[in-house]
Amino acid sequence: MPHDVPPAHPSPTPPASPGPERPPMRIGYVLKMYPRFSETFILTEMLELEAQGMDLEVFSLRLPVDGRFHPDLARLRAPVEYLHPGTLRADQPWQSLHRFLAEVGEVPPAVLAELARHGAREAAQALDLAAAVRARGITHLHAHFGSTATSVARLAAALAGIGYTFTAHAKDIFHEEVEAEDLRAKLADARAVVTVSDFNLAHLRKTFGADAARVRRIYNGIALERFPVRADRDESAAAPRIVSVGRLVEKKGFDVLVEAARLLRERRIPVELEIAGAGPLAEPLSGRIAALGLDSCVRLLGPLPQDRVRELVAGATVFAAPCRVGEDGNRDGLPTVLLEAMALGTPCVSTPVTGIPEAIQDGGTGLLVPEDDAPALADALARLLADAPLRTRLAGAARERVETDFDAVRQAGAVGALFAELHAPERSVSAEAAPPVGAAARAGGAAGDAGRVAVVCTDAGIPVFGSKGASVHLQSVLQVLVDAGHDVHVITPRPGPLSGELAGRCTVHLLPEIGSGEAAVRERRARAADAQVAEILQDIGPDLVYERYALWGRTATAWAEAAGVPSILEVNSPLIPEQARHRELHAPEAAYEVARSAIRCARGIMCVSEAVAAWVREVAEDPALPLRVLPNGVDTDRIRPALLPREPGPFTVGFLGTLKPWHGLDVLLEAMARLPREECRLLVVGDGPLRAEVARAAAEAGIALELTGAVEAGEVSAHLQRMDVACAPYPAAEDHYFSPLKVFEYLAAGLPVVASTIGQIPDLLDHGRIGRLVPPGDAGALAEALLALWADPPLRADLGRAAREAALARHTWRSVVEGALATVGMELGGPRSTVRTVAAAAGGVR
Repeated sequence: MPHDVPPAHPSPTPPASPGPERPPMRIGYVLKMYPRFSETFILTEMLELEAQGMDLEVFSLRLPVDGRFHPDLARLRAPVEYLHPGTLRADQPWQSLHRFLAEVGEVPPAVLAELARHGAREAAQALDLAAAVRARGITHLHAHFGSTATSVARLAAALAGIGYTFTAHAKDIFHEEVEAEDLRAKLADARAVVTVSDFNLAHLRKTFGADAARVRRIYNGIALERFPVRADRDESAAAPRIVSVGRLVEKKGFDVLVEAARLLRERRIPVELEIAGAGPLAEPLSGRIAALGLDSCVRLLGPLPQDRVRELVAGATVFAAPCRVGEDGNRDGLPTVLLEAMALGTPCVSTPVTGIPEAIQDGGTGLLVPEDDAPALADALARLLADAPLRTRLAGAARERVETDFDAVRQAGAVGALFAELHAPERSVSAEAAPPVGAAARAGGAAGDAGRVAVVCTDAGIPVFGSKGASVHLQSVLQVLVDAGHDVHVITPRPGPLSGELAGRCTVHLLPEIGSGEAAVRERRARAADAQVAEILQDIGPDLVYERYALWGRTATAWAEAAGVPSILEVNSPLIPEQARHRELHAPEAAYEVARSAIRCARGIMCVSEAVAAWVREVAEDPALPLRVLPNGVDTDRIRPALLPREPGPFTVGFLGTLKPWHGLDVLLEAMARLPREECRLLVVGDGPLRAEVARAAAEAGIALELTGAVEAGEVSAHLQRMDVACAPYPAAEDHYFSPLKVFEYLAAGLPVVASTIGQIPDLLDHGRIGRLVPPGDAGALAEALLALWADPPLRADLGRAAREAALARHTWRSVVEGALATVGMELGGPRSTVRTVAAAAGGVR
């Protein structure tokens, strides 16, 4: 089926001109059927959006058929309209079209053609929805599930001249009946797309490439206040109780659960199994239970009201969700009832299907077993039934996990922020604006908004997709480029883990490994590997070369200069003296020659600090060398302030980073020793060679200390949200040349910062306006600053708000990349459905 509905917001955006004020934001939710008992997550989302002040209206394409209704339906203020839910007269689409044309005058031919290609019902529903949008001042449409509801929303948005978004769940992505090209078209021209798990996100981007560039993950949330942990759980019954809830359909795996119950009884483990829900497999399941002689211990409860389901799950010994991928490809995205069980403090067993491992970490927040494996499921259930301390530990960790990532307030806030972002006035494009990457940047190349970017990192010490600070920096640059729709190629000898979603969105070209050995041997290998960069670049044919300066990297900028391709050299430190001082450098003169060549061939140079810029000019022997100082940035989507106030407890002073001498942990410990020990604690997030020494010193001083060890990038925000104040207690140093990532992350988390007056930190903290500055190495001054903040919660709140505002206004990674591109007269551009793709652009390793 052709899908040529023109985007509701054609690009490029015309220049801004004076006009009436933008209308207030009003969101129309388009749903296939409302209300639907199995889709309480949609109701939860809408209720939270209303609680946050958003104006909604609901449009349903079908009348409800459930006999049960959620009690919270009465709380939704949004009006509900049903669009031709019953029998459709043959002339109804024509009447709807006639009324719409009478109002608007004309409809673009492409939209009329698309209407004709859809069924009569969808066409009539889209026309009447478009009329309602215009009549009621609705500014945006959002659909749940990328099938029928999104088809109608997409058509209506094109007719009414507004934007639309949709949330993709699971069946609408994976079912065998999903038309790939239909979904591709929706992904391509929606203003944004939400999906409910990282698994889905990776699948969509791998499958649809640049057309899925605007997909973002926002988990479904649950209203935590409605699912309190049950403190009085009664486990005195003769037989422990296993509970499961869901529609009786293939993807839920209830037949496997029944077989696991049989195995438990065979092992003489007393157990009761209760399954709540209705569906087409009710009769076969009932027959199977009878055939196995399990009537006395396995019960199908049928459909239950929400409060009864909550009571059932809260009272269970174990909750089981043996999900599977059905023969038709259908599967659960991330079952809401599983999150509810985790919130209630009921230990859970499930399978690693789609997004479930994002909630259930095996052995951490629950147990995972292979799908369709009844013996493994029976083993896991037996393990939990026999081990009360394990049940308690898993349940507590699961509740924390849900509070961190699946709170409806937070998740709906992310959806609302997306709507607000799309409603904001779009940036106008000046007639003299610099061209975006790829816009005729390459001789003979086609103009367009997206380009092919080669990102080169020949530094063997940096795993590009790893967890080091330098890795996070590189990944952040890559993320901005791929999110803008560019075809990104990474050239490196050390890619790090390639299983992540970002790696799947890039094409990775591997250089020979440098390996270990004597310095002279490593340096020869590094130079030989760098020499291969030219051949790879020639094969890629990039519009832009973006290189992170490395000790032996000179080929990339030299190739770009010879090919007439813009190149940017990003310099993060004076690597040569750093290598000589802290590691080993066999040929320093050769290293300086390489650096001079790389610098002189680069068309644009960016440095993370003034100290680094001075070193670059010194190496280039050009005091007037044009370059730009761009401090590091932060991912303000990944690092966010806590939405809810911290629970009462000790005043928590935090530190984030590697535990090394030049980070000043000794000074921080000395300052902590001067604070009231019974009311203050130190949270250190990170690992490093000083870990044992820090733990020993804290114990000797009587400091309450929590050392998390190394954490993944996705976990950093949750730890920062546990802090009241964050510290960067750098000692005095003559060459504080770096741009401290931890300070940017503190700012993004909305934390009051106490840091040393060194390097660029005073500028980052606006000379004390958004933080507190203390002399480096001065434990007394650090203690005084911490005490002042401990005693003044309103001041902490004010500083935290200012910090977050500064991060958003000045320190996003997008602004860093835009600044880097400006050094070669280019703009970043943005994601477009017309992004050029090539055979290699779907990702992979060469």
